Amino acid sequence: MTALRLSIAALACLASACSNAPDAPRPNVLFVSLDSVRHDDLTPYGGAGMYTGATTTPALAALAEQGVVFEQALSTTSWTLPSHMTMLTGMPDPVHGVTDNKRGLDSGVVTLAEALGEAGYATGGFYSGPNLHPIYGFSQGFDVYANKSSNHPDLAVFSDPRPGAMMPVHRASHEDVTSPDLVAAADAFITEQVAAGEPFFAFVHMWDPHYDYVAPAEHEERFVREGFARSPGGVTGTWEVDKHKRDWDATSAGDLVALYHAELSYTDAYLAKLFARLDELGIADDTLVVVVADHGEEFFEHGRWGHQRTLFDEVVRIPMILRHPAQLPGGLRVPAQVGLQDLYATICDITDVRLPAYAGPDTLFGESLRPYWEDPSLPGRDQLLHLDVPFRALELFGLRRATPDGVHKVVLDPRQVQAEVYDLQADPREANPRVVPRYTASEDPLVRAAVRLAAEAKAARAALPLVDGDVEVVLTPAERAELERLGYL
Repeated sequence: MTALRLSIAALACLASACSNAPDAPRPNVLFVSLDSVRHDDLTPYGGAGMYTGATTTPALAALAEQGVVFEQALSTTSWTLPSHMTMLTGMPDPVHGVTDNKRGLDSGVVTLAEALGEAGYATGGFYSGPNLHPIYGFSQGFDVYANKSSNHPDLAVFSDPRPGAMMPVHRASHEDVTSPDLVAAADAFITEQVAAGEPFFAFVHMWDPHYDYVAPAEHEERFVREGFARSPGGVTGTWEVDKHKRDWDATSAGDLVALYHAELSYTDAYLAKLFARLDELGIADDTLVVVVADHGEEFFEHGRWGHQRTLFDEVVRIPMILRHPAQLPGGLRVPAQVGLQDLYATICDITDVRLPAYAGPDTLFGESLRPYWEDPSLPGRDQLLHLDVPFRALELFGLRRATPDGVHKVVLDPRQVQAEVYDLQADPREANPRVVPRYTASEDPLVRAAVRLAAEAKAARAALPLVDGDVEVVLTPAERAELERLGYL
């Protein structure tokens, strides 16, 4: 199956125009994005506290038992801005074009919120991190799009010349706790739409799993080793402190992961509140629930903590769980490789909503995942990976291929004209790549497939009905301050 092509089900939806009959009942949609969450640390994927064996995410485990778990779901990249734009446009990063903080979405692109809104859905988006700011185009199509972060520093500090003046701002931003206000806002929106008898699309971006790891004590106590205490020179779970630590060893790295697990547990507790609210309102069976992450996180598998620097599996493999009792089986696990860009077409398929007219092979639009829960034996598809970070002089293209014969990955570095090829069965830690210099001249079939897919992605943008062209984002001082304190600029 060719990379990122529309499935037969999605093409059939286009051909029939997905009736959009006003009297056809449609499920509500609750779409939850977990920021910086690895699949392998969540309970449905075998994750548990490394020191205590404690369950990390019981609410997600319950959701998985009632729905479909995709075991090899992939992001398109390893950071927040472009991956979320993929969620809401159905296109890989080079196609939607929002690949760094200076680029915004072209208004000719139809967002998922616009597609659902046109079909009669009330649309509400609730975000809690700066890379989902409306300036990038994320608010396009939402009736309500609200920032639920709480950190609003005095902007005078950003021009303060004193050494270390910015440190309190960095720390305050990373330590922001957003889940209570975020879930309360989503709850209020959902409750209002249920009272009005309107189908809703609620998009909820959960920031708390992103560092810093400062979960309440009752969550930390379930995961940290006996005798652990934050101390000078030790592990604190705070980015501004721990990023300067140079003597990481297995124990201190484990301490950091334990604090991360506490944040996952804390976030899961608020997911439980949101899921319970669906039950209280009597709409759980009438609501499609989608839970996914934007990317994962590195914990020293390749020498660093964080993301936005590589395309290794620890940052591109993500959890993806869907539940809708009327149309999806319960307790099913799908082994095929699927991608983040497939969620748009899948949601439109389940809700019987028309896809954009341009959705097709020429734009590398994602595919409905329906064939995979109807026949879990189907093979997966090639996945395009991309990382564009101009301020780090970094751009990478990747292809990940998973078949019954094995899992392979190619990462192209156009600046070095060099490729790295990984056999993930023989080398699951991606420690021993086969280096291919001057990859444009290579006869290796996998390398050639990666080169071809990267070229198709660059060309696909020309097939879109663009209105604004390449949209340059002009950040206000406050917006720039938010991103600088988080290390994205």
